[in-house]
Amino acid sequence: MPSSPPPPLNPGHEAVAAAMTYTQHYPRRVEAVRRALPYLFLGVYPTLGVIATLHGSWFGILAIYGVVEISAILAERFLPFVRPAAHNRWRNRVTDIIYLVTSPLLLLALQQTVVPWMGNLRHSLLGDTAYWATGLPTAVQVALVLIGMEFTYYWAHRLSHSNNIFWRSHRIHHSPDNVDWLMGWRIHWLNEALHLVARFVPVILLGVPTPVVALALVIVNVHSMFPHINADVHSARLLTKVVNTPEMHRWHHVVDPAAAGNYASTFMLWDQVFGTYRSPILPPTTEFGIEPEELKNVPPSWSQQILSPLRKNAADRYSKAGRP
Repeated sequence: MPSSPPPPLNPGHEAVAAAMTYTQHYPRRVEAVRRALPYLFLGVYPTLGVIATLHGSWFGILAIYGVVEISAILAERFLPFVRPAAHNRWRNRVTDIIYLVTSPLLLLALQQTVVPWMGNLRHSLLGDTAYWATGLPTAVQVALVLIGMEFTYYWAHRLSHSNNIFWRSHRIHHSPDNVDWLMGWRIHWLNEALHLVARFVPVILLGVPTPVVALALVIVNVHSMFPHINADVHSARLLTKVVNTPEMHRWHHVVDPAAAGNYASTFMLWDQVFGTYRSPILPPTTEFGIEPEELKNVPPSWSQQILSPLRKNAADRYSKAGRP
């Protein structure tokens, strides 16, 4: 883990100053849609995913994922936060489209291979002994799993930024100069493996029942499509303090390493605890991506990106500012 959290942003910092002065006004009906969208993505869709999981309906779960993705596309189309530049339109984003196809397959492959292997290893070492409070109500168990998964993911994510070896694969996700639903799928396989191991090792070691893990995962997976969308949603202030929303996650993708924060996947709890929570809302003029010198280390094509973290480059070093 990094030795210490990045310092709080000074109120005079450029990103904070821009966020403090940013306001946006919409007609009443449009504003109502902006305020309703977060509850659709954060409440309705995860609930439907939980219901489908409780019924053991893989078709239902896949249908929910499809509905969430279609909703994200429509929200970006009719209520964009930033109007896409020509190079960010779909026809010019072959690399991201390949990630869109390959990343879900990669995640499925990792879950079907690495997770059972970790389970078998745990069984050979500890037998059937469980260290989990299975007597608690299922809802409480799911909540505890979510809090625990968020903790391990948070530190794995921090490690992806603070360690040069892990940053080589994670910066591929940060390399686009836009934040939207499509680039959210730009995840390198090494980075995905790190985050998956971080999430699953504790629950496997503790012997958490599979149905409880499945319920927690469907909540995480349904939510994961929301923070990256390029839609000008209006999340309630309390909501942004508790849950990772597009307004909060954009802070994580700002170019300035000193301003970056909000490492959470689903809930903002550990950002609040460890001093990396960033607010208020950033304006559309914010620069996203990574610094130009860092960007030179990220090749443009998918095939080159898949292998690039494995190639040590003498010029491949952090900038002096680093990434907190």
